[in-house]
Amino acid sequence: MINSYVSRIELFIENVKANTDISHLNGPYKSGQSPSVATWQDKAWQYSNQKGEHANFFFCLNTTPQTRITTIDKHGSLPSPWHELLKAYTLELLTKNTSPTNKRKKVAAARDLIINSNLFSSFSPNDLLTYWERNGGNKNITLVNNFIKWLKSNKLIPSNIPLITEKTETNDGSEEQVARKQKLPNEKVIMAMGAIHHEVIPWDKTKWNNQHPLDDQRSAFTCTMFALSMSSPNRAVAEQTVLNMQTLKTQKTDIDGIIKTVHYLDWPGSKGFDDNKNHIVYQTAPVIGLDLDYLSSITEPNRIIARFYKRPEASLKELLKGFIVNKDKWRIVNPNHENKTNLFILGYLLGLYDRANTTKVLVTSATQGANKETRSGPGKAFFSKHISALNSEDEIAVSSEQLGVLFAINRSKELIKRLKLPKEATVEEIQNQWLKYLHSQFPLFPKIKNDTDEGVCDVEYRLYALNSYQLGLNGMSGGNDYVGSNSPFSIISPATMGKIYANDLNKTSNTIDSIFTKFGFDDTFYITPHQLRHYMTDTADRGGLPIAINNMWGGRKDLSQIVHYIHTSHDNKASVISDILYSEDGKSLAEIKKSLRITTIKKYEDVTNESGVASITSSGICTQNLMVTPCTYLNDLNTQCVGCSKSCHIAHDETSVSLLEKDLILQEKRLADVRQRPQFNHSKAMQDWFEMHLVNTEYLRQLIELMNSPDIETGSLIRMLADKNEFRISNLRTRKVEVNKLALPNTKEALQMIIDAKQNKGDDTINQLLELF
Repeated sequence: MINSYVSRIELFIENVKANTDISHLNGPYKSGQSPSVATWQDKAWQYSNQKGEHANFFFCLNTTPQTRITTIDKHGSLPSPWHELLKAYTLELLTKNTSPTNKRKKVAAARDLIINSNLFSSFSPNDLLTYWERNGGNKNITLVNNFIKWLKSNKLIPSNIPLITEKTETNDGSEEQVARKQKLPNEKVIMAMGAIHHEVIPWDKTKWNNQHPLDDQRSAFTCTMFALSMSSPNRAVAEQTVLNMQTLKTQKTDIDGIIKTVHYLDWPGSKGFDDNKNHIVYQTAPVIGLDLDYLSSITEPNRIIARFYKRPEASLKELLKGFIVNKDKWRIVNPNHENKTNLFILGYLLGLYDRANTTKVLVTSATQGANKETRSGPGKAFFSKHISALNSEDEIAVSSEQLGVLFAINRSKELIKRLKLPKEATVEEIQNQWLKYLHSQFPLFPKIKNDTDEGVCDVEYRLYALNSYQLGLNGMSGGNDYVGSNSPFSIISPATMGKIYANDLNKTSNTIDSIFTKFGFDDTFYITPHQLRHYMTDTADRGGLPIAINNMWGGRKDLSQIVHYIHTSHDNKASVISDILYSEDGKSLAEIKKSLRITTIKKYEDVTNESGVASITSSGICTQNLMVTPCTYLNDLNTQCVGCSKSCHIAHDETSVSLLEKDLILQEKRLADVRQRPQFNHSKAMQDWFEMHLVNTEYLRQLIELMNSPDIETGSLIRMLADKNEFRISNLRTRKVEVNKLALPNTKEALQMIIDAKQNKGDDTINQLLELF
């Protein structure tokens, strides 16, 4: 989890502080005063080498080329632990045989990465690449990569964070738009998964009664993984595969007299760190509750096996913990609840041999209770025993066939090699060698992990305690994880589960069907796990979720605080909006017009703590983070942003008004052209377009009127909320917000009047209608 990297950085810093002398460095000082000895709280350090060459290292925000160590006090410090991390990196550089200038440039490059990227809130490769695409420009790749190498060498960031490389080719505008759209999934795919989920995991729980531990549950696994991805933006393969079995938690809170309900799950922290509370959207909460119940109902036999692996000496009663065994199997075995058992008897009681071709295993003649048999035709006699009757001291005639019977797989010569068994071995010896083999496959046992450094869960308590049969791996030669992992007695690693999930969503070969093709959809239906994270982040952003909370919800901040963000009051939200508005006191009208959009964007980024969030558009500014959530807003105007709730237009912005006025003239001509066409009276499509476009054109007309209105102060922000049929006008000086209702035409009535007029060939009537519009 992300928390662990922050905590690891904090522990690393504490170690550096405790073991590094900084008395040879100077802290900030006023001009004309002697420098003081550096401290870990300083906003800047000064270094001098033996030649008397100096280098100043700044650990604060918003410095400029004119910033000096003597004037550093006016700058805000980087938040903890990032300014300490930068100081630790500085101390490392001071041990290298490079010039003070080189050291200063490397620290500056590291500081820019900390300030202007999301790397240290998401610890995601994508955010590093996004930073470089947005801010790389003429920056020195080597300087940034030096910092990344240092971080990776100290295991302060995930191992999959890449070094930055030069890009020899760049996309043109259309290619970039396509690339951004590809990050978002096609909504038909999401709807298809909803239909599949409804079929795979029915709401009627009585239909779950006949589940068997060898039933194929792969589609159920993929559906539940997908549902979790749709409930919270996260790195599904890295995080969901190591979740613990649990029920959905609910918290109710009184906010402004209204009872609000929030749902969350415990997201496991890494070793030594607390779990996190991860918010689940209320729309999918019932589905998540259903999925958790379903997973609990189909995984208990596997948890019992895992319990045995952790404590082979445990009694049958301690292993089963109330699990109800099939009555016929219990009668056949007739075990004592209070005694321990062996792996194969336990497997028989749980039904793991129910689909085996044979349940008799060859034993030595000295084995007590062995049945003597003779092969048909000439041949030697042999001795066998039913698996349900095996005792720990019984001797098995070890062969690839007999191991196949014991572990409910096909014959396996490789498994004999892995278990290092003699020609004859007792049940207990085989069991112990199997346990030893599993421990070699999972060195952290009983903890198992995925491909990330922090993705760890307990083999007994994990959410996805599914066996090879349930995941469709039983037919694979040797298993997909390791030799023998196709056995229902095996442990399937979270890493393999992540690959299964990715493969099921996106067909990877001609021989492996995706979940969509399995359920009758064609091969145009596919998606990647990471696209869902983009989709959830984008959906939350469009729904008005503040960026800071959106980042935290998506695993970019301290997740343990997520459940408490429901306490935010309306007053808090209003104050944030007020902060975004800025003051232009003391500036001339010409200065305001010149700097209006740029100043607004800078203030917006200061408030949200996000660089590059807002963007200048042709008609104002866009407050959506287009680098994270690509724009998918569409209208039928030339000025694309009009009507979008993320678009803010600025009163008396003459350049934008001129552009919008030209667009209005064009749209009026389009309306006139369509209504005059002969087929207009009989074309439903043309009439529908006319109604919609009439409204959009009216939006545009009234926006222009507001931007030109002498009653609205220059520089005020104008934002349209089409779903509420209103404009919101924010005065930048007084910070007051006014609501101006949209006056929209009755499109049905207007359309009918045009049709009637055309039928009557009443040109005068049409002219009157145009004036009315």
